[in-house]
Amino acid sequence: MVKILCVDDDPEFLRILGRMLEEKGYEVYLAESGKKALEMLKEVSPDLILLDIMMPELDGWETLREIKNTGSTTPVIMLTIMYAIEDREKSFEHGADAHVPKPIRKMQLFKTIEWVLKNSTRRHSVANH
Repeated sequence: MVKILCVDDDPEFLRILGRMLEEKGYEVYLAESGKKALEMLKEVSPDLILLDIMMPELDGWETLREIKNTGSTTPVIMLTIMYAIEDREKSFEHGADAHVPKPIRKMQLFKTIEWVLKNSTRRHSVANH
């Protein structure tokens, strides 16, 4: 079963997102901050991370930079209301694999998740061994 770590400082959004992903058959882990996500990353070893950009303390870009600094190859999809070209470019510069706008459209999110999981280097390296 694919494990997804969802990171967002909005508990209601996080709960709804988690339920939506569980209904699709994913094993879901929830973190309400970038700091909590970094702690959970070690314990959970997710196959994918869904990461909000606008969060207090560590924003999504800082969290993503810290994730990559651990050596993690886990693919990351940024979820955000910040959807200007500059924001998308900044996400990709920090190592994100995709960028999905809020409010979330289920079909777009699921297609993006499937694409990222299929095309991430981590999945290919696991599948090839």
